[in-house]
Amino acid sequence: MASVLRHSDLPVEAWKNGGGLTSEIAICPEGADLADFDWRISMATIGVDGGFSEFAGIDRSLALVAGKGVNLQFGKAEPQRLMPKEKPLRFAGETQVYASLLQGKVIDFNVMTRRSSYTHTLQQQLFSEPQTWVFAGESGLLFLAEGESVLCQKGGSSLF
Repeated sequence: MASVLRHSDLPVEAWKNGGGLTSEIAICPEGADLADFDWRISMATIGVDGGFSEFAGIDRSLALVAGKGVNLQFGKAEPQRLMPKEKPLRFAGETQVYASLLQGKVIDFNVMTRRSSYTHTLQQQLFSEPQTWVFAGESGLLFLAEGESVLCQKGGSSLF
């Protein structure tokens, strides 16, 4: 089943740690919350420097879709810079993460899966001309950060 979701129509909720807001795109099982989801896909605006919520047993991937960039400090490791249109970062949800904005707020795209049940892959692709995209797994989500239209087909039939 395919559907189109617009960012402006997504529900907005406070972060688990109260430090910001997130827009949930999808969650499984339906009706789950931050304590009992199996997987979750969301977008968040990071408007100030601060720590991320910890999610024990969860694998996370993060891509930047808007803004100038953010440095992410994972525990005591060297900070990693996350920039728009660059490779997403993957990390364990129980890792302490501190975000330092480079120049104003950013918007991220976040995929989280419960490690004991699911795995995920987050890829960021830049298309300058029509492209064919094939999902490798049983299911997938195509997120269009910018652009005008997308036509998805299955077996020669348009899904939307």
